[in-house]
Amino acid sequence: MLLLTAREPLVPDEFKDDEAFMSAHAHMVELRNVLTRFSRGELEVEIDKRGFVFGSLKALQANLRHLIWQVNQVADNDLTQRMDFLGDLSSSFNSMVRNVNLARLELEEKHRELTALTKELREEIQKRSATLRALRASESRFRYLAEHDALTGAMNRRSFLNTAEIEMQKSAYAELPCAIAILDVDYFKNFNDTNGHMAGDMALKHLVSVARKVLRSADFMGRYGGEEFVFFFADANEKAAMRAAERIRASIEEQPLEYKGKTLGLTASIGVCVVKPEWPGERDQGYLMSIMDNADSALYEAKKTGRNRAFLVALEPPPVQGASYNDTDSE
Repeated sequence: MLLLTAREPLVPDEFKDDEAFMSAHAHMVELRNVLTRFSRGELEVEIDKRGFVFGSLKALQANLRHLIWQVNQVADNDLTQRMDFLGDLSSSFNSMVRNVNLARLELEEKHRELTALTKELREEIQKRSATLRALRASESRFRYLAEHDALTGAMNRRSFLNTAEIEMQKSAYAELPCAIAILDVDYFKNFNDTNGHMAGDMALKHLVSVARKVLRSADFMGRYGGEEFVFFFADANEKAAMRAAERIRASIEEQPLEYKGKTLGLTASIGVCVVKPEWPGERDQGYLMSIMDNADSALYEAKKTGRNRAFLVALEPPPVQGASYNDTDSE
């Protein structure tokens, strides 16, 4: 009954004095306890009985402990473990380890492939990024070259006119005055004849550098042609426009060009025309050219009255024209 029932049966009174029976009973109870604990996975049970059955249990206990140790080794990534002492269980264990090892090798190969692919993709991204940066830099450079005078770095004529038209429209919408000024270097032909054309080029670059330093942040300038430069003064009435023109004129006079050990003086004449926001007319390039014609007339008066001065044209709105200006000169 010890081997058949869940609860341990009591020993009948008539067998309690039978030593052989009680010895057998004690062994059966021990066997029952060991097997019960084994069934629950408790392998640390102490087996102190002797004999074939208990010896077999001790051997099974030792093998199962070793199996657990080997499983832990596999868990720690030791895939060299093999087993040959538990029959079918050994075959299953060895097959499991081989499959785990194959899976690990496949994962390592996939990892190497992915690493190589990632490196290639990273290098390709770097190449494309470098190419894109170069293209953007090239685009920026070509845009700059298309919009600026190659010698002086000032806006070229087309770029200035397009920008000035937009800014003149903004001023009209904001109901603010603005101004156009045209500058011409005094006696520039004589300067070139005396000092050479290389010195003349350096003089124009020097003039632009000097003028830029005294321009307000909202103002800008362009090279109109030859030794002529044109300026846009934002939010400038008559007094503000003349102050801006005078700053430019005085700076040019006060800062001569140092060239090949020589100090070469420069002066400039400037014509100014203010645009009032209440004046009629669409602020297109035809209107802008009328304003520039007025500034050019003021420039003529500045030269006629002695040069090296700024002159303001009479404040009259330009005639409203239907035709717009079509610029063909981008220099």
